Amino acid sequence: MFSLFRNKGLGEDYLYLDNASATPVDPHVLQTFHTIQKTQFANPGSIHRLGIEAKKHIDSARKKVAQALHARETEIVFTSSATEANNLAIHGVIKCAHKEGVVSPHVITTAIEHASVLEPLKILESKKEITLTILPVAQDGIVETKSIRDALTATTVLVSVIHANNEVGTIQPVREIGKMLEKYREAHESEYPYFHTDSCQALNYLDVRPEAFRIDLCTLNSSKIYAPRGAGILYVHKRVHLDPQIVGGDQEHGMRAGTENTAAIVACGEGIEKTVAMREAEAKRLYEIQNYARKKLREVIPGVRVWGSEKEGERLPNNINVSVPGIFSEEFVIGLDMKKIAISSKSACGMNDDEGSYVIRALGGTEQESKEAIRISMGRDTTKEDIDRLIVEMKKIYDRHQLAQKYI
Repeated sequence: MFSLFRNKGLGEDYLYLDNASATPVDPHVLQTFHTIQKTQFANPGSIHRLGIEAKKHIDSARKKVAQALHARETEIVFTSSATEANNLAIHGVIKCAHKEGVVSPHVITTAIEHASVLEPLKILESKKEITLTILPVAQDGIVETKSIRDALTATTVLVSVIHANNEVGTIQPVREIGKMLEKYREAHESEYPYFHTDSCQALNYLDVRPEAFRIDLCTLNSSKIYAPRGAGILYVHKRVHLDPQIVGGDQEHGMRAGTENTAAIVACGEGIEKTVAMREAEAKRLYEIQNYARKKLREVIPGVRVWGSEKEGERLPNNINVSVPGIFSEEFVIGLDMKKIAISSKSACGMNDDEGSYVIRALGGTEQESKEAIRISMGRDTTKEDIDRLIVEMKKIYDRHQLAQKYI
């Protein structure tokens, strides 16, 4: 059904299993992108007919996103990426809190957040602009709501918990956290803390309705939903006060200055619409393949370890994160690439450093184990036959490694 996603540039037999880093672009969405890029080149802020037409296309995309999230159109802010959206949420809340007289705003997050959340927060803490609590997660990769409740203080202005982790795929109890924070605000008659979640990995497979889940700020992006990269989304609940971080124009309700990327935004809207329409069936299909893959891996490769919860409902259906004791992740990643199979060792946003995965360490893994974990992330075109091919090649790499060890 989805054979069109096969990478023809690398050959039709190239097997792509790194969808958590970026998805292929849906052919129909790509056609929309090219059409808009060609025909809607005018500045959407211009008042001539071409500018007005471009603005209509952006408004239509905003409506599609709002409908997918059961949100108001005025609550949808387009950015250039999820990283920018996360930074807008964090810096926007903190600067607003400072302006409101909160001397040292307190922020709560977890040890397994995406780098675009953890790094801005650590920098703000180093500058003494905030106090920061980074909560641990259990060995299954899930944070306890009670630990968040216990960490709240009178100056807590933001709680940021990723909806589904990008490396191990564990799903956090965001609905439970949101309701707990709402009760806390009501009991203390306070506007704060706001609740932010990064739902980039979640939207393909999970219900994402920020207001229903009591989420105040929610991040999404185009490159995870089979749309071209270049568009990020920050849902901002109508009650939230946010200080804009890019100024010099009144675009995006005054929240994000800069001429809009019309083609990327329109394609993103179409991508989200299609994603929501098919996600229930796709989640069911991939859960079956995920269970099959784990079973086969354990049968074929001795000692393989699965990281994160294996319970359905606590892990994304497309994610498999495993390690084999004694074999560094690069041995699998490079060896499989030579056989035209793409996987990854950790988040693509952290691939330029030599350290292992901080997510695996947060789950109780050692430094050695953090360098052994590999992430297999399936997509719309993944089949059981693909998994069979992957496991055959992984077994060959394992056998070669074991043989080499005998001569050391």
